[in-house]
Amino acid sequence: MTDSHETRVLAGYKATLSFVLYPSDHFNFVCADPHFSNPNVSPEAKAHAEKVLADAGIDIYGIGLADGKSEHEHRVLGGYKSTLSFVYFALGPEAKAHAEQVLVGNEASATGATTADDEHENRVLGGYKATLSNPNAGHKAKEHAKEVLNTASGAHSEHDKHVLAGYKGVLAKDNTSEEAKEKARIILSEAGELCSGFRPPAMDDEDNSSGWQLTESDPGVTGLSELLKSLGIPLVVDDLYSLDSESLAALQPIRALIFLFKWIGGGDEAGGGEGKYDEDFPGFFAHQVVNNACATIAVLNGVCNIPSLKMGPELTDLISFTAGMDSQTTGLAVTSSDFLRSAHNALSPPSVLSISDGPQPQSSEDAYHFISYLPVVGQIYEFDGLKRAPVAHGTYNENGEGWVAKAREVIEKRIGTYPLGSLHFNLLAVRDDPIPSLHEQLTAAQAAGQELAAAELMSRLTQEQEKRARWNFENALRRHNHLGLIHALLVQLAKKGQLDTAVTAAKAKMQERLAKARATGQMEED
Repeated sequence: MTDSHETRVLAGYKATLSFVLYPSDHFNFVCADPHFSNPNVSPEAKAHAEKVLADAGIDIYGIGLADGKSEHEHRVLGGYKSTLSFVYFALGPEAKAHAEQVLVGNEASATGATTADDEHENRVLGGYKATLSNPNAGHKAKEHAKEVLNTASGAHSEHDKHVLAGYKGVLAKDNTSEEAKEKARIILSEAGELCSGFRPPAMDDEDNSSGWQLTESDPGVTGLSELLKSLGIPLVVDDLYSLDSESLAALQPIRALIFLFKWIGGGDEAGGGEGKYDEDFPGFFAHQVVNNACATIAVLNGVCNIPSLKMGPELTDLISFTAGMDSQTTGLAVTSSDFLRSAHNALSPPSVLSISDGPQPQSSEDAYHFISYLPVVGQIYEFDGLKRAPVAHGTYNENGEGWVAKAREVIEKRIGTYPLGSLHFNLLAVRDDPIPSLHEQLTAAQAAGQELAAAELMSRLTQEQEKRARWNFENALRRHNHLGLIHALLVQLAKKGQLDTAVTAAKAKMQERLAKARATGQMEED
């Protein structure tokens, strides 16, 4: 036989005897019994492997003889067992059902028959997998093992994705031991799937904000446009004061719509109209698993489903990292991103007084929520981080206003469920930043000597630049700590003997506002 063939055969026999050196250390966080049975290797096969390897002068005692499974097999099963070990909010039922199916199939196969060809292939591939995880294997041996395994990996890509998602979930789970997380990091790093800027959220029973600060109930176009800029996304947000065709045409092309509304419990769970949950949605969807992250989750669920959209490296890494995760674990991964947390907290005004540590609003007065609408694979989808899955609202006509016309129908139906005259909504359009395009058009018009067109383009460009200047001022105003100014004003009122009068007037005005809100149903009775 050739040297290459002989090497593969001996590797197969080594795989017959190989196992993870410390299986209990590797999986003590997911199972009580670390010992497994190999479904494909009998005691007779192991004895035969020992004899063949001994005749070849190979030290079989350097391989290990615990349970016959390769390190890769232990990692695969460990990933699925970690999936089953998650608390109820960490992984969805689909992921757990898949894990149970794989693990039950693995146990059942212990008594099932396999063909000689399948058994030989499993042993050979197991040998190469063991080579990759062996710290003593040479560089050339590992490169050759990678080449062989890559050739055979096509049919297992989806399976591997599920396995890696299990280990990613270990990192996202806040109550997993540090030892288990470190092992998950090693495995994900070897697979090139470890995302930087990721750390588990620190959550307890009394504070589930995980460092995500409370922002304004409506950060508006200035805040959300700044958020997109921080994420490296070349989009901006504009107010939509009307859903008429003229208002929509002025902002085209619109990539997504963000809808801010007053949250009322007990509404249509599917989102209104003809909407239905899409449990098998193929794109990005993150649950909101902590307080205060509502606006950022809505933005992410929207822009991360826009095809071919240019993004910053941090967000690109996060999307790659969450591939294969269910929505709950994706939400945990988002929460655990230092980069996203910092971008979100930039929307919050700085203060020496922490408002995020105080009690959360209990009345409906402050219960506002963000969701996003956009087209994905020919349908209009609603992305609500508080729902279990994206909501599909059906197909749309490509002609005319396109997907926006269908989205308008859905949003108008939702607004129609509120009392007449309610002013609890804000609709925002996410669109391409027009400034780069205006610069290009202006340069072309000037080069062609089109003075009238150039003047019009210059006017539009100036308006956009003035708008950016206002946004920058408003964001600076938001970030400024006004506590010193407020203190100085109160001191001056006290010096003039007007403080008590001002406080009494302010209290009376607040009581008047509360009474009006209760009378119109905008606030629940205490």
